[in-house]
Amino acid sequence: MLELEDKISITTISSLQLKIDEVKAGYCVAFKLLNYDELNATVNSNIKAISILDQIIQEVCGELITSDKSDKCFRAISDRSIDSYLAVLTSLPNETTAKPNVNIPIYKTIVSNTLLLVLPIKKPQLVREVALKIHLLSQLYVENSQAEFYINCGIASMAFPKIGREAQTIYRILNWLLSYQGDQLYYREYDNKQYNIEYVKGANRQLNLLRKALLNKNMVFAYQPVIDRKTMGISYYECLLRIPDANNNLISVGSLIPEAEKKGLIFIIDQIVLEMAVQELVVNKDLRLAVNISNIGILDPPLLAIAEKLLQAYDVAERLIIEITETTFNNNYAQISSFMLKLRRFGCKFALDDFGSGFTSFDQLQNLPIDIIKIDGSYVRNITSNAQSQDFIARLIKISEEVGAITVAEFVENGEIAKSLIDLKVDGMQGDFFPPALTNKMKD
Repeated sequence: MLELEDKISITTISSLQLKIDEVKAGYCVAFKLLNYDELNATVNSNIKAISILDQIIQEVCGELITSDKSDKCFRAISDRSIDSYLAVLTSLPNETTAKPNVNIPIYKTIVSNTLLLVLPIKKPQLVREVALKIHLLSQLYVENSQAEFYINCGIASMAFPKIGREAQTIYRILNWLLSYQGDQLYYREYDNKQYNIEYVKGANRQLNLLRKALLNKNMVFAYQPVIDRKTMGISYYECLLRIPDANNNLISVGSLIPEAEKKGLIFIIDQIVLEMAVQELVVNKDLRLAVNISNIGILDPPLLAIAEKLLQAYDVAERLIIEITETTFNNNYAQISSFMLKLRRFGCKFALDDFGSGFTSFDQLQNLPIDIIKIDGSYVRNITSNAQSQDFIARLIKISEEVGAITVAEFVENGEIAKSLIDLKVDGMQGDFFPPALTNKMKD
């Protein structure tokens, strides 16, 4: 049986450091069994999965070995067909003990659900190929005796000494890459660009400003007016969340939303924004407000329950507009439609934000329970110089009229754009040409 450690030991780190120093230049690669806990809960076979993953890694790495440790010895992997690798799957033994390959002169250790390698490879494309082959073999492995068994492997790498050569630091970075929540890639390579520790630190500092504002309740709305084309008065306000920065100046949270979504804070933001808007409507009886709810929040059953409770308690639904982005509908149409229909029963309105940025067709618009369609800013900005943008907006306005929805153009930045939109009979406009978003609402 493989002996697994719950966490990396000082001895393992020391051994890893010795190998890094010996190789001098190469890659540390980590392979993590992502479904380790699931296998333990469902079929009690997580150790077996680690063993099989170990065998697959040995099979792929076995192709890399010659007596020479230069990059030349790793090119054999490119010459081997995928079919020949797939044939390996039928020959892997159904047992929990990995058979060590004594001919592999690379460092390997197993820490709980993760296997660590030190590869004397200097070219990143060769490491990527190793990762691809191991991913392919692990994903296509089928255990005939256990129909519920499968292997899902995440892979991360870091070059040394180019980026660093301290074993403890390398191990920590690899662990971070394996748990990275910003994408769904099976392989991540630390490069100081896409995966950048300093960027993460900065983003976390900004996100903590938001956490403090939510905790201390010193966040506020900036109200951006939506201008009615016919009256040129204010139809309603879009609520944009602002928080104090380190110098106590109010800043937008817009750029922080992607990080908040990745790190679980978005659920709290959605709830607080909704509560703030409802309370504002309670105090100001003549006000109409629009609030943005995240793609994740729309799918959160507790948020729906909170919204229903608020709208039952306060008679404000007729003056509340909830904005959701077009891209939200792409994969969760039924669930999102259900969310909208339940709140529409109270009289709540819904706006489809950034229309044109996703994949919703004009035909699909007829089936969406939408009251307001907000035209993506990329079309609005180009309306005076791009015939296709002008045609898109004209068609959207016509179809919106047919389905009983009104149109609002965002990013109206100058009078020329505003005149073109007025000529096309857009219903509403917002942007820099009109009054900006202010923490104090304007009068009509």
